[in-house]
Amino acid sequence: MAEEKKEELLGVEFFSNIPYNWSMGPYVGTTFTEMKENKRIWGIRCPNCKKLLFPPEAMCGYCFTEFTHDNWEEIGDEGTVVQFTKAGMPIFDIRKGTFAFSERPLANIQFDTGPYIMHWLEEKDMEKLHLGMRVKAVWREQGRGRGYEDILYFRAIEEKKR
Repeated sequence: MAEEKKEELLGVEFFSNIPYNWSMGPYVGTTFTEMKENKRIWGIRCPNCKKLLFPPEAMCGYCFTEFTHDNWEEIGDEGTVVQFTKAGMPIFDIRKGTFAFSERPLANIQFDTGPYIMHWLEEKDMEKLHLGMRVKAVWREQGRGRGYEDILYFRAIEEKKR
């Protein structure tokens, strides 16, 4: 019996440094511009159901009201940790096409104005983290213009008096 011959596959890896730009649209584009130029986070308030949307969109995802580009409201950069975890495996970054691994815990943070963001926490010691922890964004000083990466991480701040 003759041995079956296997096909040899040949692969070529190459990287291309071709710069390109793409439009984020008027809503996300405005948000990222404000983050880059003014270190401020903005959302859009639905005129019908009054929900503050972040990231902003052209239509409310709750009541399906379409609205214009004039319902902007500053969200602020402080909030409360409502969920956190230590990432145990690399996360694929679709924008860069690479895997990223961070020693920092990943958290769902509810801004004081209502919307949520998922982002890294500064504190690496899991024993010091707790639900309800107050946090504030720490902004990148140099090289802003990376969207959500303009925020390096969220740092614990003093608890609000109730």
